[in-house]
Amino acid sequence: MAEGNVRKFVKDKGYESINRNMLQDVENLSLESIGLLAHLTSYAETWKIHKTELYKRFAKSKRTKIEKAWNELVQERYIVQLRKRTGKKYEYIYYHNHQRFTEEDIKNIIEKEQAELWNGKVKKESEAEEIPSSNVDFQQSNLNSSNSTDKKFTKDEVYCPFYYGPFNSR
Repeated sequence: MAEGNVRKFVKDKGYESINRNMLQDVENLSLESIGLLAHLTSYAETWKIHKTELYKRFAKSKRTKIEKAWNELVQERYIVQLRKRTGKKYEYIYYHNHQRFTEEDIKNIIEKEQAELWNGKVKKESEAEEIPSSNVDFQQSNLNSSNSTDKKFTKDEVYCPFYYGPFNSR
């Protein structure tokens, strides 16, 4: 049976209180993200969960609301997301803490898990590498289109938006 991949990061042992700074970090955290982190922190150190289980646990909240709270906690460094290649698949690992992670904390977690810091975006296998494109907006009329256009060109002419009038491509 596979174990869950959300893990509690224990920086200080010996108490189960929640850090007041996290509870009052209203400049950076929404009420939903504070509640989600308080919920995650309330479980024992040995408790493991798959991130997708949170969507079932909080059925009254929409998945997007939970994702928004989660992403807020990642951005503010209360959650660290890691990804590790295991065979042909990735294993996703999440650490949470009621105090913000420091750079040293994150470095130690990466070394412990032998994984990379992950931005949370899953790239589909079928997606091709993104091809860089020009930021210049060129437009050309499709001569075979049934849609009407106010500019018609012959096959040797190209419309260039910063040049007023057609030019010959030869």
